[in-house]
Amino acid sequence: ANFLGLRAHPDAQPEVQYLARLVEEALLNSVPNELVEGEWHLPFVLPEERTRHSIEDLKKISVARCARVSYVTHDMRKPDFEEDRELYEKLVVAEPLHASPSEHQATPDVMGKHPELWGNFNRWVQLRKTLPNEVILSHNNIR
Repeated sequence: ANFLGLRAHPDAQPEVQYLARLVEEALLNSVPNELVEGEWHLPFVLPEERTRHSIEDLKKISVARCARVSYVTHDMRKPDFEEDRELYEKLVVAEPLHASPSEHQATPDVMGKHPELWGNFNRWVQLRKTLPNEVILSHNNIR
């Protein structure tokens, strides 16, 4: 709401206004898929991959693909599973931990059993909060 209020406003830069209006239109026309506890929201994972790989591997390739959006241009190649797993491994062993691409993968915490793992999602366990060193870093107020 804050983004749209500021960026779709007539005083905003025209290019940003245009983008904000596209975001608003997408939100208005979106039909969310409701997940149940144990199911995972996995951006950039293809439907056919969900039947071929384990949930643990699917979380890893989703993280890698989210990371790739931020620092490498997509070249329209079909995703390569092994390259994605390798990138995931580089991210989670990095010093400091490169965890932001892993905050998009999440599973509902309907019963509210794990609020310490919600991060910035209410009643959703974020993969980021389950990674080694993530909890230690957040408790030290490093991020």
